Amino acid sequence: MRPTLAFHAAWRAVAVLCAGATFGCVAADRPLQATCDGGVCVANLGEEAAMAPCAGATLLLAWRQAGGATLIQCNTSDAEMDRPSFAYDRDHPAAPAFALTGMRFFMGDALAAGSVGDQFAARGFCNPPKPPRMAPGEILIGEKVPADDEKNPYCYRVLRIGTTPGGVAIKADDNDAPKAEARHADWDKLAAKMTALIRATGNVAPAAASHAAPTGAAVAHIVHAKAPLRDAPDAGLAEHGWLVQGDEVTLLDRSRAADGWIKVRYVGKSGKAIDRWVRADDLDIAAPAAAVH
Repeated sequence: MRPTLAFHAAWRAVAVLCAGATFGCVAADRPLQATCDGGVCVANLGEEAAMAPCAGATLLLAWRQAGGATLIQCNTSDAEMDRPSFAYDRDHPAAPAFALTGMRFFMGDALAAGSVGDQFAARGFCNPPKPPRMAPGEILIGEKVPADDEKNPYCYRVLRIGTTPGGVAIKADDNDAPKAEARHADWDKLAAKMTALIRATGNVAPAAASHAAPTGAAVAHIVHAKAPLRDAPDAGLAEHGWLVQGDEVTLLDRSRAADGWIKVRYVGKSGKAIDRWVRADDLDIAAPAAAVH
């Protein structure tokens, strides 16, 4: 989902103000000045809000409104490849999380443009993004990777941060996703502080038990421009809405996969869940599998 020009301009302006000194950044004792679009909110904080392992750094904070996926990006004085970031589930702080380095947050318009803005020039992606759009509520980050090209010595591989029943998850477009860590004691205090600031903004959808997916349920993305939704696995029924390419869904029932149907759950920007049947070939999943209970 592509953000509005106003959103992109506002995020860029705040990021520039926060890149060096603390001028223009939100202090730890004031509400976050967040900008939200596509189910993702972004805010920047001055170094007075930071603590170990990001002491002395300015912070970029990105979070999913409907779901607990959250990213803390530390803009330290270290080389870009060594700057730490942390992805965690603020609704389940004890769940495994991801300690990362050298990541750059970006919005969905970069996927359409085919490049990420860098310090000196825009750099392209190492592989074509799959899917080529930002799904609602998807937090996008890029990892700079050396490329064997004198004109373009670096490219970005795309990582997508989302929320699953087991906590936060990261998918990589090259299928080489980082692994979550069982313990993240070094980040606990900073994550708790950022979680409290996010909740104080009100820019989150309340968690609802009725939206919970079955334990271990898989997620998938719509691969076609328009995927009709139906109340039952029957092409003769009237369409009951539709999803578009890049939308992320949870797989609820694959008992009719052999017949070409899968029941999915889609959570919109408002946090409202929709359970419907879609054609299996509208999803980026493998051949029919056993039912999910």
